Amino acid sequence: MDTTKRMGELVKRYREVHGLSIQELADRADISRTYVYDLEKGFRSNGKPINVTLIVARKIAEALRMDFKDFLEECGYFDDKGTYRMAWPVEELLDILPEKLRQRLEGNTHGKVIGFHEPVSKEDIDANWLAKVVSAMLE
Repeated sequence: MDTTKRMGELVKRYREVHGLSIQELADRADISRTYVYDLEKGFRSNGKPINVTLIVARKIAEALRMDFKDFLEECGYFDDKGTYRMAWPVEELLDILPEKLRQRLEGNTHGKVIGFHEPVSKEDIDANWLAKVVSAMLE
């Protein structure tokens, strides 16, 4: 099952367990009711797949009062061994970064995640690219 479909099922299950309507969840997450509805279905009204950005995923996790990393894990963004992931917590990538960036990030990595379009292993992440992304996050 793909991660978006799994996310939609998870959102619906958690929303119902917490007694939230689609509108209430949408209001909490500051996204549209239609977006929540489409996510739970797994596709848009025109039949096209729905793509969820990490920004929206974080909003939804916060609205459901879930830890963002746990939310992504439950949605299948990490493989069973944690080797290939579609999203990597920044705290697990610190050893790839230059010392100067590690120092700037110290104590400020909780909840920060870098997403990819396809699962990648830590070894496949280019250190220079990662340094640019993290630097942009800090600006």
